[in-house]
Amino acid sequence: MRVIPIRTPLIKPGEDVIDVLLVHLKHMRVHNGDVVSISSKVAGLAEGRIVKLHSILPRSHARLMARTYHLLPSFAQVVIDHADRVIGGVPGTLITLKNGIIVPNAGADQSNAPPGFAILWPKSPEVLAEKIRKAIRKELHRNIGVIITDSGFIPGRRGTVGIAISVAGFDPVRDERGKPDLFRRKMRLTRVNVADSLATATQVVSGERNECIPFVLIKESYVPLTSIPAKKLTRRLIMRRSQDLFKHHLT
Repeated sequence: MRVIPIRTPLIKPGEDVIDVLLVHLKHMRVHNGDVVSISSKVAGLAEGRIVKLHSILPRSHARLMARTYHLLPSFAQVVIDHADRVIGGVPGTLITLKNGIIVPNAGADQSNAPPGFAILWPKSPEVLAEKIRKAIRKELHRNIGVIITDSGFIPGRRGTVGIAISVAGFDPVRDERGKPDLFRRKMRLTRVNVADSLATATQVVSGERNECIPFVLIKESYVPLTSIPAKKLTRRLIMRRSQDLFKHHLT
């Protein structure tokens, strides 16, 4: 597998992220079956999903969260407003549930945002992923996969990993159940999270500081392409609470 970073000039609020991506892809060798990743922060910024923290009036619960976890009260309010649920936190971060994913700060981020602002996830990551896939098919005549990525974490492990907050064009989970292992025993539980694995691979080359690499082209991952709608594909990544090793134990 090859993971190719795509460096761009600084993308500004209101810029068309799909147009920027297409301009760069037209100068690259894109093949059927490739996968393109797009940073959720850049996508959110381009959509104007940016919040001026000084304009936010924090309520009492946000002030309590801010004191407990050493956050700006206005930022704590932004996180509360955009989370499906606040689970807890550690100094500097609230742990939240959003769109079925356990993520820091409901995806809101002050990193790489102008001073005094926070960037949110795109309004509808699944719709955006589908639009990007269709635009590439129309302009470049290629059928590819698309992932919108953000930084996440593995409980008990130091450092961030990549997560796919939406997927289009390929099956994000490879089901190994019923298939034989090395000793011909049938696999009982294993399903491989292909989308998050690819997202983590892209994070290694894209970085999280001043690299200006909002897009990554992944080649030779051999994901099975599909025309199933992005919303349905993305839902395949989400486990029911009763099946989830972590959500099941959350109070």
